[in-house]
Amino acid sequence: MRGILLSEYCLRSDMMTGMSVTSQNDVLLVNKSYPCIEVYKPGTVGTSPASRTPGLCSDELFTPWDVAALPCGNFAVTEPHDACVKIFSADGKVVSTIHGQELKCPRGIAVNSQGNIIVTDSQVKCVYVYSADGSKLEHVIKGAKDEGPLFVQPFHVTVNRLTDSIIVSDYGKDCLTVFDSEGNFLYNYGVDIATLMTSHHDGDEKEASMHKDTSSNAHVIDKVHMKADPATEHVEKVETKHIRRQSSLRERLFGRKKRKDSHSDEKHHQNGKSRDQKNVVKEEAPKVNGSEVNQAQPVKSFAPRKQHVLYSPFGVCTDKFGLIFIAEYTNQRVQVVTADGHFKCMVVQRDDGIRYPRAVAIDNNGHLVVGERFGWVKTFQYI
Repeated sequence: MRGILLSEYCLRSDMMTGMSVTSQNDVLLVNKSYPCIEVYKPGTVGTSPASRTPGLCSDELFTPWDVAALPCGNFAVTEPHDACVKIFSADGKVVSTIHGQELKCPRGIAVNSQGNIIVTDSQVKCVYVYSADGSKLEHVIKGAKDEGPLFVQPFHVTVNRLTDSIIVSDYGKDCLTVFDSEGNFLYNYGVDIATLMTSHHDGDEKEASMHKDTSSNAHVIDKVHMKADPATEHVEKVETKHIRRQSSLRERLFGRKKRKDSHSDEKHHQNGKSRDQKNVVKEEAPKVNGSEVNQAQPVKSFAPRKQHVLYSPFGVCTDKFGLIFIAEYTNQRVQVVTADGHFKCMVVQRDDGIRYPRAVAIDNNGHLVVGERFGWVKTFQYI
């Protein structure tokens, strides 16, 4: 399955963080630099800019992060700075606000088939599920107290159109965490490098992966308000620090890239070992904090292969078949995963013209819409 570019156009801003598609097939885009919601109609085949209208809600938004189109024709926007979710009419007027004490730093937002509003909170590190009008907090998905937070940076969320399962994109853990419609834990998909480092350091040779957990403490559904983490977040600084930290960890886990140094190669050859041979040894027995990883040990999972490792996942969406599309910010590609958590393909990559994707959505024509860090929005047909 590969993506074929149909159209592309550019925003006024280079700070896109969220995207959603309405029943009228309008694409709602969160413009963070010029706080507003921009509305686009998908363009036809070619590279001509799609028609667009002026940004909505500019007087009502301060730091919008994500947007979700509601079944009634309204749309909801998360506001991390104001710790609330604002619901707007189609013409950009405030209809209501979700501003409960439980909200501290709302990020991702999605709507299920029942109209319930699902919101991730990156400070409290949990998922809230609200009634369709936002007036009632139905339940909270969080980690068990004795196991710590279930999430690190849950920046985005989507819902499987077939089953209403909740899919959370965790930028900080480099993984997806998936729950059923009731909030029961199903699986993780991806490699949590931070967990790998901790587990190997402690002598535990478990491999992070698409891991099914049947323990009763895997999740907690709580109907009371949660105590918030007092820490505050500055997303752009967090992104930079995270990329540097993860790059260092990946080098320690998987080895540095082979350097083109003829002098060094000649020296290694004289010693009876070429650089290539050394790389093979490292691949067979990688070391983390001085401890070898036992790769021969059976793994109870289906982790993505090394070249398919999930890295810096941002926006996430699903199509009518239940396939999950993940925008990998640092890897500059969109990865596709099956509903049960198995790698399927890279539908678009850097070679296809993708640059730092942040938001993804499927429009009403079944096309993949990708929003990039520097303002470009590209529509692909995937076959």
